[in-house]
Amino acid sequence: MPRPPCRQAKLDSLSLLGACAASYGPRPLAPHASTIWAGLRAELAAPSAEGLLPADLPTADDTAAAATACLARCVAAFQEGRGGDDGAAGVEVAAAGGAAGAAADLAEAVLGDPSMHDMLACIRAPGAAGAAFRRSALRARAGSRGAAALCLAGGAAGGAALAQLLPPLLAALRGGQAAAGESGSAASLPTQCLGWAAVLELLEAAGTAPGQAARHASEANAALLQRSVSMAAAALAAQAAASGAGSEDDEEDEEEEGEAEAAPKAARWPLAPADCTSQQAATQQLGVLAAAFGAGHLAATLERQQVEAAAAGAVQLLTVSGVQSQRQQAAAVAALTALAGGAHATVLTESALPRLVAAAGQRQSAGVALAALQALAAANSSLQLQIVAALDNAIEQLLPAAAAEGGVEAGAPGKGSAELLVQLLQAAARIVAAAPAAQPAGSPDAATSAAAAAEAALQLGQHLFDATQLLPPAAASTASPDLQDGCAQLACQAMRAAAAAQQQRLAAAAAAALQQPQGLQTCVACALLVPLHADAVAVLPGGSLAALVQQLVTLALAQQQETPLARWAAAAAAALLNKWPARALRLAEVVAVVAVLLLLVRAVAAMLPLSSLRSHALEQRACLLAAAPCLKS
Repeated sequence: MPRPPCRQAKLDSLSLLGACAASYGPRPLAPHASTIWAGLRAELAAPSAEGLLPADLPTADDTAAAATACLARCVAAFQEGRGGDDGAAGVEVAAAGGAAGAAADLAEAVLGDPSMHDMLACIRAPGAAGAAFRRSALRARAGSRGAAALCLAGGAAGGAALAQLLPPLLAALRGGQAAAGESGSAASLPTQCLGWAAVLELLEAAGTAPGQAARHASEANAALLQRSVSMAAAALAAQAAASGAGSEDDEEDEEEEGEAEAAPKAARWPLAPADCTSQQAATQQLGVLAAAFGAGHLAATLERQQVEAAAAGAVQLLTVSGVQSQRQQAAAVAALTALAGGAHATVLTESALPRLVAAAGQRQSAGVALAALQALAAANSSLQLQIVAALDNAIEQLLPAAAAEGGVEAGAPGKGSAELLVQLLQAAARIVAAAPAAQPAGSPDAATSAAAAAEAALQLGQHLFDATQLLPPAAASTASPDLQDGCAQLACQAMRAAAAAQQQRLAAAAAAALQQPQGLQTCVACALLVPLHADAVAVLPGGSLAALVQQLVTLALAQQQETPLARWAAAAAAALLNKWPARALRLAEVVAVVAVLLLLVRAVAAMLPLSSLRSHALEQRACLLAAAPCLKS
């Protein structure tokens, strides 16, 4: 839908003003600093204007966001011109006269504006009525946008904004949390939600400030940043304890509420008292941790013990028995992911990772814990290897009980290990299938990381194969189809990630295991043969390879219905036929013809109609038909 001409013209004007400040510096704009702020201030405050219709709020928000970006560019350009970071340019502009103080004048105008005091007043006492709270929230957000613009510019302006606004914001939050702890009610939740939203906006802006200007602002306010992270961590720990003690009814209500929550960034500012929940406050606090961990210059100001406490709070809230909203879960994963990619990644290895793996082995927390582990593996290559090894160990421990459940009646006590193991298998397969986390171009760690990932994947496949071979025959033969398919998928992905030279020994063991079919064991063995490299197939003797393909075809056709074993046996036969060495092509064609003839004989014997015969052949054995080019005609 096209934008109205007046709105588009306003957006274009804001973009042009920011571009002019960045291109020409403060000299031509310095005399107009007060006029610039007056115009931008009006746009920043537009969403909180009296009489604004709710339908017009998104449009006003877009314009206010553009004004925030324009203000940040103007302040940044003025600071660069003053020589705060670029000495030569600063000397030139300082000699020009009044332009030297343009950045300071503009920053002082923003921080001295009544909107800053109004923001703090609205956060401290937002009002209980719906209309009053909405006005307070919109006015607080308008003030935070102006301050965020200074933080985004960095340098002296960003440092001044953090130094002036963080102390009263943290004081308001500390008072609100103390009041809530004393009264045991949610009376201070509006203050917490609005206050943490403002802190989050400031830290996110400070985290994206450019270069040296960002470091200057963060180093000057290291103590305030540490206090912000410590307070967020303490609040999360308290919230986790409260969630764990909640009733099941409360958890169900929170889950339904969480499913309906929206994800847009604007949702961080609640517009109604009913939106101010403990989950909303926790989501804001997790966002503060993600902002602090994700920016290198902010993370550098934090001490290890503070990071450990913050990570523990995030993990505790993520894995607590109570049910969290989807937004809260995503915020916790984002905070841990930001930590994994930063300077404090070892904190995850030593404290957070073991707790997440333990939570992945519990039915009530497996889903969120596995999602967090997958996100962490994608963010950090070394963590990826450790997570694979941890899941490998968990799978080996759970496999015997899960396989034995195939012979247990549904609803029996203890039933559920197989379902949990399938989740672990699927998560491990996705982690192994994902490419290692990106390394810097030309870095020697790239090759090392790839080799380590291939070795870890091969070990995972070997351990899974060994674990299935050790199962009692009764448990292996009665394992559920989902468990069989999950194990086979993981085995296939693990073998695919290994190098050709590493595949040969495991492939030989898998081929030998086919001599005595045992359900789950045979399914895993077939899956290990599917992703073999052509070089690994080429070293097998032609006679044994032909016998192996015939054995796989027999296994596939011996199944009375569509089963995981039938699919994986047919897939393994087709894969070996496609990678058969050229010297044995004739034999491959003969084996494929025999396989198709056996399929047709079995189908006719079952007196299937022609349509069913064709569907059955295409669905169950299409890979065998595709494997032999000579049969296409």
